[in-house]
Amino acid sequence: MRFFLFFIIAFWSSSYQCQNNTNCANMSGICTNTGITFQANSGVPDASTSNPGNNYGCLFSSPNPAWYYLEISQSGSLSMTLSAAQDIDFIMWGPFPNLVNAVANCNSYSAADIVPDLPAGCGGFFGPPCTQQGCSYSASNIETPSLSNALAGEVYVLLVTNYANVVQNISQAYVPLEEMAGIDGFDEDLVEELRARAKDALLSIALSSEQDTLHPAEDLLAMDGMNEELAKKLAACHIISMEDLAEQAVDDLLDIDGIDEERAAELIMTARAPWFADEDSNS
Repeated sequence: MRFFLFFIIAFWSSSYQCQNNTNCANMSGICTNTGITFQANSGVPDASTSNPGNNYGCLFSSPNPAWYYLEISQSGSLSMTLSAAQDIDFIMWGPFPNLVNAVANCNSYSAADIVPDLPAGCGGFFGPPCTQQGCSYSASNIETPSLSNALAGEVYVLLVTNYANVVQNISQAYVPLEEMAGIDGFDEDLVEELRARAKDALLSIALSSEQDTLHPAEDLLAMDGMNEELAKKLAACHIISMEDLAEQAVDDLLDIDGIDEERAAELIMTARAPWFADEDSNS
């Protein structure tokens, strides 16, 4: 049985998860039956700095890493499309027998663990189409990781890098090819054409909606102890102003990269300072 999973990653603003998967020890799962929206990592160390023991194959650089794992639920082929407004790259390692093993081998993924491109020399301008692709460092904003003959229960590790180094949101959706091919009157060529058009449509939406990316308010940017990079990370989590920050609890900020309990407490207390000033003026 052939099993195709179609991912479209587009940059837009909507409900999403803030994430802390900049290290392969903290990789996030990609669910194969629901879509999610999440923030592209930016302003974080390269993967080769955070996890120098891994072999990064074709990636000459690995900026702003986001680590994921895919657990195969059904044996067959897996086809993915990663679309973004600006340049992204990827590499995939596996298979691993389970998630525990994949995490345990973090920082020691070898060249032999990298999913090979098949047939050899595929892709690019002159190569034949890839039936399997495990690494790409192209200048394109569209990447196509794929697996052939994946087995149920296997786990693969996927690293996606945000070459543009900007705070943006990524939405992931999928279309199982076998479900569409099962519709009366749909053959595989028609389904592939529909998938290509859907990818182009979502990419157009992503490009047109970049202007809606959340931006921090002036008072948050000017707050003592704040810098632009941190303010943008907070804004991406819908913490736009000092008032928004003042209303947070320490635990609410711990999922944001670079913030520990002490730093979170300091930021919240600084944001709440106007509250106390108002109380003093009214007493």
